Amino acid sequence: MSALGGSWWPLWIEPEWMQKLAHLTITAWGMDAFSDLLIYNRGLSDVWLEIGILGLYGAVCFTVGLIFFKFKEE
Repeated sequence: MSALGGSWWPLWIEPEWMQKLAHLTITAWGMDAFSDLLIYNRGLSDVWLEIGILGLYGAVCFTVGLIFFKFKEE
């Protein structure tokens, strides 16, 4: 997923359909935020969408983990 999400190469060199598919991964959202902050010299106010999606992704994964985690009494 790292290669698809843009960690190995920039997303803009991938075909358009692959760029859209890449945003199903958490990596693409993180790399978009990093690129905006570090390369394009944008501010924190410009990456709120990416931060929100990353937070939502984390909350969903945490909730799924709580649902499937079973405590074992010994």
